Amino acid sequence: MADVTPRRPPTDARRGGESTRGRRRDDRAQLMLVAALAMAVLFVSLALLLNTVIYTGNLATRSVGGDSDVIAEYRTAATDAADESLRRVNAHNNSDYAELETTFGAAMRDWDAATSRHRAVTSSATELRVAARTRGTRLRQDDFDREFLNETGAGNWSVAEGAGAYRDFSMTVNRSALTDVSGTDLTDASVLDAASVFHVTLETDAGEEYTAFVGRDGSSNVVVSVFGPSGTHRATCTAASGGDATVDFSDGTVGGADCEALTFEDGVRDTFTLRYGDGDAAGGTYSLVTDTPYGEYGEDFANDGGGSPYRTHALYGVELELVYRTSSTQYASRAAVIPNA
Repeated sequence: MADVTPRRPPTDARRGGESTRGRRRDDRAQLMLVAALAMAVLFVSLALLLNTVIYTGNLATRSVGGDSDVIAEYRTAATDAADESLRRVNAHNNSDYAELETTFGAAMRDWDAATSRHRAVTSSATELRVAARTRGTRLRQDDFDREFLNETGAGNWSVAEGAGAYRDFSMTVNRSALTDVSGTDLTDASVLDAASVFHVTLETDAGEEYTAFVGRDGSSNVVVSVFGPSGTHRATCTAASGGDATVDFSDGTVGGADCEALTFEDGVRDTFTLRYGDGDAAGGTYSLVTDTPYGEYGEDFANDGGGSPYRTHALYGVELELVYRTSSTQYASRAAVIPNA
């Protein structure tokens, strides 16, 4: 007898369940594909960006490197011109700051114009601008026979207060006016102070002191004994000339011989006061330029060479903005110019 039981076809629910699971698998696959593509695009973008940065850096290095010698020459020429101009205006155009700045600015514009014309021939362009100026004061004594007193005759006095720096500080001492320190302990600051030996002291606002005592020995040589903070003896230097000698605090020399301990201002990063002590135990000439304004010195210095010691307006230093351009190079920088005189 034939089997008449009908075969059960797949139900709609079964067909529907299988279809739904298939679609879910497809959706997950598509999402993974999209995510993979997005990550690939991100990595490619990062790679392109990195390659661009590397390429730009290499290109800049090659461009500047190709003109590096010319750029170095231009920078040196500009700073040399500014140094020479500062020296000239400080010496000859120092009646006030306006004259100093106007004269210096005009000198640098003339130099820049001449340089630009020259560079145009070589298909390059240059530009110089005075970006900043530091107003200062030159302090001097020119009377070699005068003691190291202030204008009113005080022997213990502040040459400069609240200064941040000085430059070109030297004195030529009259040997015969100095205290004889032969037989004195030159390594003990208190002994030299008690003997009324002329001294120059730099005291920082933080309380550190650097002192140089200047006397003469039994052979009539100029002797300088230098002390650091806490009275630590740093050096004793002698000008073995038997005559007058120049003590240079900026170059660190005594009578032309090295005395590095004298450059104590180099290591000071604080504002300070510069003092003379026992100024009646020394005499001669001196000069220095500070970075503090002219008006700070009215009590101790005469005006503009009208007495001794005296003060004049000065530009302590300037900052230049330099630009050099060619078709392949763009160079810009700043340069500080502080003369040695």
